[in-house]
Amino acid sequence: MLSSKDMRFIISETTNPKVNLITEEVILNAVNEGFVSNTIMLWINDRCLVAGRGSKGYGWYHEQLATQLGINVYKRITGGGVVYHDKGNLNWSFFIRHENKNIDIIDLFKEPAEIIINALNRLGIEAYFMPPNRIEFKGYKISGMASYVKKNAILVHGTLLVESNLEELNKLCIPPLNSPPVTNLAYWIKGLTISTIINSIEEALKINGFNVKKAGLTEWEITEIRKKLS
Repeated sequence: MLSSKDMRFIISETTNPKVNLITEEVILNAVNEGFVSNTIMLWINDRCLVAGRGSKGYGWYHEQLATQLGINVYKRITGGGVVYHDKGNLNWSFFIRHENKNIDIIDLFKEPAEIIINALNRLGIEAYFMPPNRIEFKGYKISGMASYVKKNAILVHGTLLVESNLEELNKLCIPPLNSPPVTNLAYWIKGLTISTIINSIEEALKINGFNVKKAGLTEWEITEIRKKLS
């Protein structure tokens, strides 16, 4: 699926969930139209819940409790359930050009996941891919994934629990059947930080032969984000 080894590397400068989610949409469109190369964006949100496309905003989380706690719920363009974000949770998004009309669902998630896994392995974290769409460590879930496929591009994104508020997460979110418990990586690896993981992701891309280019958003992307925010 990853036919090109060029990878634009973006770290979002905002923790505003609305801005980050709109930025995802805009980057996906830019990659789909061929305006930019394959891209990875790493981003952190303020405390919130993010609901998958097509969900009615309830049933995957305790709505009344979220209201009591003053936690906003945002919509993303990918499917799946409601996930918890806070500043201890690193979000990663791959935007990939594709020409394959028959994409295998397992490969869709596995290839980007393997890059994240390689980055974690470099830090002594023996993480592994669990089909169809999560990353685990010692039997715990540390990352869930979702995707959105356009004509010429794919978005695959996921979370990574580093030092999130798991007590609040477990109270708010209703996991799917047979989903393992979650854990924070910082519980297991002393001194682990989100910055350390970000650096390791960059190195993992390079080790895997990617031509990594640290860059910001293009003027076209910035203009489109502003339009959607207005």
